[in-house]
Amino acid sequence: MSLTKIGVNRPTATIIFFLAITLMGLVSIGFLNLDLMPKLELPMITVFTPYPGAGPKEVEKNVTKIMEEQLAVVSGVDKITSKSEENISIISIGFDWETTLSDAANDIRDKLGLVKRNLPEGAEEPFLFKMDLSMMPVLIFSIQCAPENYARLRQYAEDNIVTPLKKINGVAQAQLIGGIKREIRVEIDRRRMEEAGVSYDAVKGLIASANVTVPGGNTTVNDTTFLLRVPGEMTAATDLNSLVVGMNPRTGAVVYLRDVATIRDTTNEQTYFAEGPTGPSIMVMVQKQSSANTVKVASKVLKKIKSIQKTLRKDVKIVIIRDFSINIVRTIDNLVNV
Repeated sequence: MSLTKIGVNRPTATIIFFLAITLMGLVSIGFLNLDLMPKLELPMITVFTPYPGAGPKEVEKNVTKIMEEQLAVVSGVDKITSKSEENISIISIGFDWETTLSDAANDIRDKLGLVKRNLPEGAEEPFLFKMDLSMMPVLIFSIQCAPENYARLRQYAEDNIVTPLKKINGVAQAQLIGGIKREIRVEIDRRRMEEAGVSYDAVKGLIASANVTVPGGNTTVNDTTFLLRVPGEMTAATDLNSLVVGMNPRTGAVVYLRDVATIRDTTNEQTYFAEGPTGPSIMVMVQKQSSANTVKVASKVLKKIKSIQKTLRKDVKIVIIRDFSINIVRTIDNLVNV
């Protein structure tokens, strides 16, 4: 018996069958993730290697070329491009589309483990970055305040805006761009350091070792064990002034950090700037988790922003710059209305 005869001879069963399919489709819609682009992992891995204090030529010679030789033999490599900039080496490795990136990443890590011993002492640990379309932000907004409060805006935004947003289910990251960070700057005077008979490496090492909190074991009181720690982190720039960095070999006098350097409690040099109607501002990019629904995450974030705005200082305003979920909703509506 053909399907046509079954449909004609059993109309009730046919109607029930198609109603069941329709119902299953309607139920499945609620579990679908709405996104503008499909989940796509580009066959490319980028290796970043920071080399603080080095120029492009030094980075090219001492880091980039050495790493390129090792990474070129990774299985599945299609092409390698590199860029040597001040303080950092960037190597992009393109693979064939058939390559499994997780396996390729493991191969790269193995090669990096072999090459690290040949890198200069000042080079930091290389790290990998895989490009994923799901990493595109779902929401971008700015935080504005009165110009006289801008120096403290970044820390205020981190504590009162960004941290609550990171706790939302489905949010992977909320990244701050712009703003001013507090920075304790130690400006060493080479002439004074030579007169005091201390070396730069010794001063650098003593500052690093003195500004740290170390574990102090544990103690037991009435069957309760308490962990102990020895706080050593400095809380003010003036604490550095009295730090002993050595002894003058000629006079035998104790050399303090203030004798060879000038300590300034200042701010970092800005490399990113955001501008709002009231003046300098901070931009925040919110990224979702790869498995999360873009529209739902954006809706939760916007709802949370409204509640946060009520608790902020009067001069602090949150302004939405771009909501990427709007394009998705419009696209779906256009398809429905066709």
